[in-house]
Amino acid sequence: MKKKVHVHDGLLCRIRATQRQMKEIDMELNQSNAHQACIKARENWIRAQRGKGKLRSLMHMALHKETISASIFALKSQLAGDKEGSSGLIGQICPEYQTYLNAYESRAQARMNEERFREAEQTQQMALLELIARYRNTGKKTVVFMAPYFSRERLSDGYFQRVQAVDSLLGEDLLAVYCSWLDADEENGLWKCCVWDARHIEISFPRWDEAAWSRVREIAHAAGVVYHHSVTFADERITRDASLVKIVDLHGAYPEELRMYGRNWRADLDEVQERIAICNAQKIICVSRAMETHIREKYPGCLGNACIVMPILKPALLAQMDISKPFNGTYEVIYAGGMQRWQCVNQMRQAMMQAKVRCHYHICTSEPQVFLNGFKNGKAPKDMVVESVPPQQMKTAYMTAHFGFVLRKDCTINRVSCPTKLMEYIALGIVPILDSIQLGDFVAEGMRYISLADFIQGKLPTPQEREKMVHANRDVLMGMARTYSQGVEKLRELMTDQMAARPKV
Repeated sequence: MKKKVHVHDGLLCRIRATQRQMKEIDMELNQSNAHQACIKARENWIRAQRGKGKLRSLMHMALHKETISASIFALKSQLAGDKEGSSGLIGQICPEYQTYLNAYESRAQARMNEERFREAEQTQQMALLELIARYRNTGKKTVVFMAPYFSRERLSDGYFQRVQAVDSLLGEDLLAVYCSWLDADEENGLWKCCVWDARHIEISFPRWDEAAWSRVREIAHAAGVVYHHSVTFADERITRDASLVKIVDLHGAYPEELRMYGRNWRADLDEVQERIAICNAQKIICVSRAMETHIREKYPGCLGNACIVMPILKPALLAQMDISKPFNGTYEVIYAGGMQRWQCVNQMRQAMMQAKVRCHYHICTSEPQVFLNGFKNGKAPKDMVVESVPPQQMKTAYMTAHFGFVLRKDCTINRVSCPTKLMEYIALGIVPILDSIQLGDFVAEGMRYISLADFIQGKLPTPQEREKMVHANRDVLMGMARTYSQGVEKLRELMTDQMAARPKV
């Protein structure tokens, strides 16, 4: 059978070839004095944010008038336990930081002065712009997604499951360019362009590189539509641009999540970007009605009728729905998830030890030993299996479970959320065990559950009562599926209208 040749293969090959050329050039430049000086300067900068270096940097800040306010803020952040905030401020004001910036600039300049690199970069950019123009001129969708691409190794993360879902619902005539910046000095701060397939291209770049942002803006203008997956990669260079159609998909309360981890300094910066993004977007996608309410209260007057509610739902989940359960006299309780702080794993362990009813526990986590180590003096429930289960085998684990832990604290992050775990539990006949009922729209829509207090006291439903709860929850899931379908239809209509309104290029 002959391999299918895509009409745009020539342009895609050109992009791949230029990226290989850039990589070869960078490998040569990595042997240069400018590169070695940059690496050494970065090491010194990082070292200056720790131990005696941190104290010396604080003194430097305090003795210079232009940094006194920042110094006070850094000290307050340190005392409040916001280590990232204080370190971030210290790191951006200490003398070593300026030395590193100068060395970074020298390395970047040496790289840009390389004629072969400039030629490859220009060839790559022109090929990508031509590819976008071809799609637009044939009436197909072209979208820049401000997010990393949903590669296979990333799909275990709920964030990337949402990214993939939106990509797939926009159809096969979509050309998607994924853009995200590198967090620090990853890959030596290089511009990278990866062709995943004929319709998906991923670009990663240094956040503070203005030349890179110039190319990203050019790509965004060529596509015409920019879709932000949360405000993680929102930047006012794009969100303030009135000539672009901008959609913001709020997966969750991102600044509030940063504060939960004590990252107040970063949360303040991202909240500014969140406000700008939301107030300048044509459409806001919310994963729950609770999220819409939260945003309307947080930024009054910004949304108008620009909001679409579209829960995080995998359509394939509905096809797999199966609520029948075997029962041999002992209930099985499952936990499927990670060991993050917001999963309330310690509270779960305590509940298992205090429960006044015998259950069989099946813990599915990628870190089994970490879970077991959390039991005091190694005293874990005897009737328990803790293992790492591949995603493709999770349905088998779900099929024997009667109840499932979904423990969350009552906070903004959880009130506005749409946990994919709850969707999976309900679809496969698992009644959730909850501490807080403030989890998105589930309880408001009528979801039946067991409170954590009742579970500990052994107040569990009979098999017949549990079956009624399962059927009620199935109806809730079907209602959320209808909300999802309506949201998808509105998003598709928006994209169709934008494609029709945009002139050919």
